[in-house]
Amino acid sequence: MKDYTGRKIYLGIDVHKKTYAVTAILEKTVIKKAALTASPEGLVAFCKKFFFWCDDRERL
Repeated sequence: MKDYTGRKIYLGIDVHKKTYAVTAILEKTVIKKAALTASPEGLVAFCKKFFFWCDDRERL
């Protein structure tokens, strides 16, 4: 797995009743795509698994 420490990754989340389609983009390049069961906890778990180095306290 690549290390993107210190770089901004943007998540696009397409929300449906039963699923979320998630796309992670870095500098105009798709770096991760996934289909998840619709669940806020599942989305957080996905982010922590694949983007564990991110500071979850940083807000826009």
